[in-house]
Amino acid sequence: MMIIAGRLLATVPTHRNPDYGDDEFTEWLSGHDLTHPSGRWLWDRRDPEPLTKGSWLSRDKDNPDQWQVTDSDFDDALRAQGRLNLWGHWTEANTKREQSISIYSSLVTPEKSDALLRALSTAKDSHDYAIPSAGSDMEFHKSGFELEGWVLDHSRDRGLDKYDRWSGGITSPPPRPAEFIIEQMKLESDSDLRIWINQTTTPVIESQVWGYFYEAKRHESTNPNGGSRLQACISFMASMLKMLDRDLIIEVQINRRRRYQPYASSEEDDNEQNQTRAKLFLLDRDGQLRTR
Repeated sequence: MMIIAGRLLATVPTHRNPDYGDDEFTEWLSGHDLTHPSGRWLWDRRDPEPLTKGSWLSRDKDNPDQWQVTDSDFDDALRAQGRLNLWGHWTEANTKREQSISIYSSLVTPEKSDALLRALSTAKDSHDYAIPSAGSDMEFHKSGFELEGWVLDHSRDRGLDKYDRWSGGITSPPPRPAEFIIEQMKLESDSDLRIWINQTTTPVIESQVWGYFYEAKRHESTNPNGGSRLQACISFMASMLKMLDRDLIIEVQINRRRRYQPYASSEEDDNEQNQTRAKLFLLDRDGQLRTR
């Protein structure tokens, strides 16, 4: 197929849609090329799996909270050794249980941040509202009532290397600060968009993306112990919020469920039902974190 495409390209001009001006050959070829425009493979960007795990994994069958999502689980998900996880989706698992974590955060006006925290905390279903990413249709811009995303989390369709076992199922590009944050805080990053430094060359934001190829489970659509997240230093976030005159509202969602194994019994104990909870936090311009 590629040989024929090459012969055609050498002898026939590519077709452009007169209504849109698109080069249809380039569009077709992109689906058979690598995901990253630089020509690097996805696995070049894959990070090691985080060493720190949630404390829920150490709860044995005698622990009454073995299947419960507790307040300490939210703290584990949010805090990361002096940093905060402020955006991301990842899964942790052992042989019996899986836990999926989703974190979202957006900028909000300080005058209305407490009211928003109270209002969203009373919602019966976390799907009744959204904490938007930058440029999302869910952003809200109205005098005194602003909810603005500061993280970009739009990945490209994966190309040829989605079939590469070493890519571990990751996507590209990773979650990253929006352009107005980069300009306002004068941030610079490496070519992989992994580490973001400030003017003093101090790393203040880190974007992580990891996954793993399970040979024995290659037919499964889910990938335990994979995910992506954006971490930031608390001191940097406080300085950013002061400069923008904003607070940061953060939502943490946790879903705990039983992990079924091939040939295992499908009988499920009443205590092993799926547990899903969401909790909201507010980070202010002084770096203080609070919740309801």
